[in-house]
Amino acid sequence: MAEPAGCIIESLEATKCRDLLDWIRGSAEPSIQDVESQPDLLLAYCYDGVTWGRLDREAGRWQLACEPFPAQVPKPKEENLLELRLFGRKSEILIWRHGHTFCGRILRDGSTSVDYLCPIDESRILLGDRLLEAPKDGFSRVGTPTGAEQIVPVTVSEEIFQQSPWPLRLWVRHYLECEGEAGAVRIAATRLVSLEVKRK
Repeated sequence: MAEPAGCIIESLEATKCRDLLDWIRGSAEPSIQDVESQPDLLLAYCYDGVTWGRLDREAGRWQLACEPFPAQVPKPKEENLLELRLFGRKSEILIWRHGHTFCGRILRDGSTSVDYLCPIDESRILLGDRLLEAPKDGFSRVGTPTGAEQIVPVTVSEEIFQQSPWPLRLWVRHYLECEGEAGAVRIAATRLVSLEVKRK
């Protein structure tokens, strides 16, 4: 199978995945050589919930939603982590549980000379049509009438929800490939790009 157009994919060994987990916990230096392509957002799926985070470049550490909101958000650890995405404008690191170990890959933007294989960006609406609690340390607790909630790594005010219902947007990028002699084009890989707040 051909590699998707417009991107470069590099696999990560289990030891590298654990190094990245140590970086998130603050017990190691970043293992990414190119600082400019370092991700700045984190989304972790754990057995006991979902955790958002963001990289504080000045402090040189990850800030996690479980710090200001420990009662609502789990702390990502080797024992509870199912999947982790570290992402930004230029790349995404994806780590996932495989039995008792971890696998991973880095997906970076590349180039393509074929117009119809250029990556496609898509905006997805994120859960949250109301503010449940005043923001803390740059994180906001948002929710829905059904009781679903999450802690997002942005500061959102009541005014923003009044201006635009469901203002949180997650941008994803789809990479395409051309399959077989028929020339069918399909999405072959997808990564997270950014989290934004839609304003009026």
